[in-house]
Amino acid sequence: MTVSETYAGNIVVVQGPFEYSAKASGALNEGRVVELNTTVTGDQACVMQATVNSDNPIGYVDADWEAGDMCVVYTEGIVRLEDSGSGISAGERVICAADGEIKTYASRTTAAIVGIALETISASAFGKVYVNISYNTDVA
Repeated sequence: MTVSETYAGNIVVVQGPFEYSAKASGALNEGRVVELNTTVTGDQACVMQATVNSDNPIGYVDADWEAGDMCVVYTEGIVRLEDSGSGISAGERVICAADGEIKTYASRTTAAIVGIALETISASAFGKVYVNISYNTDVA
């Protein structure tokens, strides 16, 4: 995929979905949300499956990766993500559950919104989600 960029001062505007390479700091499963593993330092960004109620997810992976692999992380788009086991209704906002799975957003949860379910997703199943990560959560 070719990424087009427009430069405006120091800001880079990228036509989505944006993808980039990162190092898997542990095994990554297809259809899971990932976040930076900030305990790993070096020249290459390292990612791990997102934690419960993550406030800093950075994208998702659409393939399985082993620890140490250079993987492709996508930051936006329509993708099949895996439900954590409670099921999700179409139109609901979703956030991270354990191990990068997703669950329904609950009011007052201090977690980033991963996206919106485009269809009803059965418990522990994969379903279509429009990923558009938002770090502005309403915790009031």
